[in-house]
Amino acid sequence: MNVSVSNGDYTVNWTWEVLVLNLNRPPIVVSSIPETHSNVSKRAAAHFQVYATDPDGDVLRYSWFVDGALIRVSSFNETLLRGLVFGIHTIRVEVSDLEARVPVDWAVHVGNLPPIILRATPAEATTNVSHGLWLDLEVEAMDPDGDALEFVWVGDSANGRTAGANRTTWVRASPGISNITVFVKDGLVAVRHTWIVNFTNAPPRIVGRTPLAPFGANDSAPQFFDAEAQDLDGDALTFAWELDGAAAGDNASGFSTPSGLRGGVHTVRVTVS
Repeated sequence: MNVSVSNGDYTVNWTWEVLVLNLNRPPIVVSSIPETHSNVSKRAAAHFQVYATDPDGDVLRYSWFVDGALIRVSSFNETLLRGLVFGIHTIRVEVSDLEARVPVDWAVHVGNLPPIILRATPAEATTNVSHGLWLDLEVEAMDPDGDALEFVWVGDSANGRTAGANRTTWVRASPGISNITVFVKDGLVAVRHTWIVNFTNAPPRIVGRTPLAPFGANDSAPQFFDAEAQDLDGDALTFAWELDGAAAGDNASGFSTPSGLRGGVHTVRVTVS
């Protein structure tokens, strides 16, 4: 700064050097959330936030842009964006002290999150069950986007009947191995769970007999023998009776020895199949 003083005859000049201390310094962005990019569900709100300071203590303003279009100017350092369409979007905030602007950019991918299977019953991927019994299968699932779920059951060499959207029962007419799969769909994508089911054949069981133990008998009178059997698979049963190793009939209701059987020890056997 210069000044000149004159009385008409003489002129005096004086110069000062002035240090200006109030030059504007731009804001400083300390951190951002998220740091660079994020993935978000189509139904969820996308959250963005910046932490900034100003070296001069100026009040900061935040201008928010989506794909280049200004959507908001405020004193808030965060925003929630809803209703973004599928795809990748560019989000920008410009931090300003009304003189300088500092930008922060994010890339956000808006998509569909797949369903999640939380639990499957039976829990084991491989299970055994009699082919004559119905096997109960169930899954518990949820969708992060809140979409309605559809359950589709598929099985090879087995027949199913649906007891509910997420549960069913299956049976197989004969022994063998079947793969049973449930597809959980949200309308766009599907996840699946598969059980390997070994449908077995359980042997018949003799649950009762008459008489219970060997006994002596009058050789001149027929003696009656009876057996009661069950099959866990529900299969039809056949009875084969033998007397002293020789076939003696297939009557399911029992067997009688012939009259006049010679004296001595005789063996009566029944085979159930």
